[in-house]
Order: sequence, then structure tokens, then C-alpha cells
Amino acid sequence: MARTKSFDPDTALRKAMQLFWRQGYEATSVDDLVHAMGINRASLYGTFGDKKKLFLNALERYIETVLTPRLDALEVARSPLDGLRSLFAELAAFGAGDPQRRGCLVVNTSCELGSRDAEVAARLRAHGEAMEARLVRIVARAQDEGEVALDRDPRTLAQGLYALIDGLRVRSKLGAEGADLGRISDIALAILG
Repeated sequence: MARTKSFDPDTALRKAMQLFWRQGYEATSVDDLVHAMGINRASLYGTFGDKKKLFLNALERYIETVLTPRLDALEVARSPLDGLRSLFAELAAFGAGDPQRRGCLVVNTSCELGSRDAEVAARLRAHGEAMEARLVRIVARAQDEGEVALDRDPRTLAQGLYALIDGLRVRSKLGAEGADLGRISDIALAILG
């Protein structure tokens, strides 16, 4: 008969995600994880597999719970341009207001593991392609609604927005002030002009 887990796997995964987000993959030990998650090693390995599998699950959870809702809200905004303004304002406010200066788990992972781990790189590429495709749809909708000139290539604009989103996250991790992050947001919106 299977034993009942004495912990909630979703809560434990959320705690692991927070720890990886703060410390990164390499700087997080299994001891750090079991302590933060409030479980023992056997439970960690039995439920999540090894550290890397746990990390990939945590990365996926981050994408699902932190990034995807922001993009969902952006896609249903009454005005695509207002939605983009709100997104950049939110990212700037979060970056300036986060005392831990975590940045973005996806961007942090890209810098730490993107060129050294093929499995992680493949996951990051898939996320990047999906995010870019959503930004292309948002820019195209803004063009359809007369908010962005029709002579601009939606894919190129989306790629520029995506690069500025990542840049804003890196700058926030490095301690940029809110005003600096706000100027990056202004530049992002100006490229749509």
C-alpha cells in the first residue's frame, strides 16, 4: 500500500521555486532545498526526482504562475498598448521594489545554465518562442486597432519588446532604481511609436 505524503507537494515545489529564484541552481544545495521545503531527502527524491528534475519543475511552475498570467492579462487588455504600458510599469515596480533583487528566474537561468545545459536551454528556447509569438499577436492586434503603424513588422517589434523586457529584468537584479527602470519602460513603448 502506498504511503500518504506528510507534506503538500505543490507547497514544497513553490518553496523550491522561491529558493532557486533567490539563489540560482548551482548555489542551491540539496540540503538547502530540504530545509526550505520542510521535507527530508527521501521525500524530495521520491516525489521530485533529483535536484535537476526538481529545478525543471520549479522553472515550469514559475512560467505557469508568474509569467503566463501576465501575458494572459496582456492579451485580453482592452487596449494592447495600454496593456503593454501596464506590463512594463508592473515589471519596473516589481524590480525596484524587490528587496531580494531576484530578477526573473527565466532570465537568471538563461544566464546561469543556458549555454551549459542542453535540456535547460531547450526549455528556455521553447518558452522564449511562445512568449515571442504572444508578443507578435499583441503587436499585430495593436496594429489592427490603429495603435501601432501598419508599416512596422510585428515580429521585429515583438523581438525588441522581448529584449527590453529581459534587459529590464537584468537591470532590476543588478539594483537599478525605479526611475531607471521606468526609462527602460518608456523606451520599450517608444519603439512601437
